[in-house]
Parts: sequence; structure tokens; C-alpha cells
Amino acid sequence: MREKTTVEQLRRKLSTISETYGMALAPYDIDRFLALGPYHFYNPTLDAAPTVESVETLVKLGVPRWPLTNKGTVNEVFAILDARRSRGLASVPQARLLRDRGHPRPWAVLFSEVGSELVRLRREKEELDKKCASAGTNQPRHSKKHQFYDQFYYQFRAWGSLFY
Repeated sequence: MREKTTVEQLRRKLSTISETYGMALAPYDIDRFLALGPYHFYNPTLDAAPTVESVETLVKLGVPRWPLTNKGTVNEVFAILDARRSRGLASVPQARLLRDRGHPRPWAVLFSEVGSELVRLRREKEELDKKCASAGTNQPRHSKKHQFYDQFYYQFRAWGSLFY
């Protein structure tokens, strides 16, 4: 009973945080959940170290190893992954790829729509490149300078989605 109430307290805390900042958060965003940690539990079994097998399983599914500090966090991540799968949402690596490509809500994309969303994002980028070329810029779009700024932009966007 105590284990269930602790998980419910975490869900309430996460929803309160999302309402406090006035942001529309995806409820199954694993990266944001892990960035808000570390989580501590009153139940000693949930606050104990996780098993090696469960951490290895989560790492294979695309979850980073560093925030998995106790059994309660591991159980909650498994619950989020299970909820994502039951709703037909994209896998964790797919959602991160969509986020890195500039999708506005990557954690809400369905698994079956990932391919079409990637094609749409690629077309938008190509149209933007054509607009830059037709605007008369004297440097090619993919020069060393632009590649550096593109890389910086995508890294900033990836880290920014974790904290904002």
C-alpha cells in the first residue's frame, strides 16, 4: 500500500510542477521526469538500490543510467514506458530523434506516425534551405560555420527541452 501511495505522490508532484510553471508538459516525457530527480522514498524497499538486471533493461530501452538511483525511480520509469507502449506512443530513442530534429511535441507522437513526422520535418528543413539560398546569401548553407551553428542549435534545443 505504501509503495502505491509513494508513486501517486510523485505523479501529483509532477503534475503540480507542470501547472506551476504554466507549461504544457507531455505526461510521458521520461527525460523531464528523470531531470526533476533524484527521488527519495519513505519506503525503504523503494529507496534501496535497483537490481542490475532492471537497470540494464532500461539502458537497452534508451534510458540513461545515471538517474536510476533507487528501485522507486526504476519502477516509475518502467510504469511510464508501459504507459507509452499501451498508448502506442513512440519509443524513447524515436522521441529523442524527433526532439533533435525540431519537433514541437516529440513525446506525444504515435509510434506509427514517426516516419511521416520525420519526412515532414526534413521537407520543412529543405524548404528553409531553399529560402536561404533564394535570399542571396553568399555562403553555402552547409559550410563549416553553419554546421557548427546547426550542431550548437540542436544541442541547445535538446538540453532546453529537458529544463524548460
